[in-house]
Amino acid sequence: MTRRNTFTTLFTPLFTLGASLSVLSFSMSACAPRVSTEPWSTKSQSSSVPSTSTSNSSASAPPTQIAAPTSFTQASNDAVLREAAGSTDPSTRAHAIEGAMRQPSLLRELAPKALVDQNRGVRFVACMAIGEVRVNEFAHLVQPLLTDESNSVRAAAILALTRMGEPVDPTPLGAMANSDDLETRANAYLVLGLLGNKSAINLIRASLGKSSPLANPLRVRLVDLQGAEALVRLGETREIDSIRAAVFSPPEQEELAAVACEALGRLKDEVSMPMLRNILSSNAARERPSEVRLAAASALLALGAPTTPILSIAKQYVSAPDARVRAQAAVLLGKIATNEAAVYLKTLRMDPDATVRLCASAASLSALAVVPE
Repeated sequence: MTRRNTFTTLFTPLFTLGASLSVLSFSMSACAPRVSTEPWSTKSQSSSVPSTSTSNSSASAPPTQIAAPTSFTQASNDAVLREAAGSTDPSTRAHAIEGAMRQPSLLRELAPKALVDQNRGVRFVACMAIGEVRVNEFAHLVQPLLTDESNSVRAAAILALTRMGEPVDPTPLGAMANSDDLETRANAYLVLGLLGNKSAINLIRASLGKSSPLANPLRVRLVDLQGAEALVRLGETREIDSIRAAVFSPPEQEELAAVACEALGRLKDEVSMPMLRNILSSNAARERPSEVRLAAASALLALGAPTTPILSIAKQYVSAPDARVRAQAAVLLGKIATNEAAVYLKTLRMDPDATVRLCASAASLSALAVVPE
């Protein structure tokens, strides 16, 4: 399966943002950060992304990587996120901001610096997180981002300020939705869907499928999938069919299947539960990749499925050789939030991979997800 670049145009939610970062934010289904000198490059949407390390890797650690802790408290979880927020890697900084949403006081501490980060992805995530948590006292810090050089950041600022009750002109989103730039259009769809203004329906529908003949077809389909999700949010429920269909994407497009599973969970599509269960079934016609199975498990959990079978899926991947899969399992364990899930999270907070530790620490910022020492 082609792996998603974890800090590009099309990612799905990490820890708690759910609908708010459905396409452009960073993905827990491919959690490992991408080390790059480019400020949030979108050139390699479907390229393979190396992990910072795996349990069998001897690769050197990034400059800000810290040793795995041997005991855990609320303070140690906070420390991991603070360390990540100061990373030289932009995707790691962004992961830290979204993870801090589980603890608003920590978000208030970390977000101001993130809003002026040199990387547009970090600014975008900070804006979306502030809007999701409704940190209204930061409205004056978000306001300047309405004129940010990045269309994505401007879109996020419009949404954040609207949610905080501030007067803001949403009309720039129309031009963004018609942009030839896939990143810009995907984020315009995201924000238009979350704003809930039905007047955007015709605008979104008319812009679907627009792309350069040279554009990566998978990226185009991912953007259209985001458009379909936005339309469903705006009441066009028949668009759910295109999302359901994406679950059955061919093996070379399994990334699309993972994104579709996540979207079905966010949209509370109970009709899709049988197909999601089939992905997890040992009797399925073909074994789906771990990323797709974990995405399906997460969607089922969002749809109200019992936690016990979901936990059994997450447990299968706690020791996966791929650090990205272990990170995705950590996020799922945090959503399960039971004492047994917390035991496995405790193990992942000692993982040799820094990103897995970050994901596990953020997932543990929940009263039910912390095992007493």
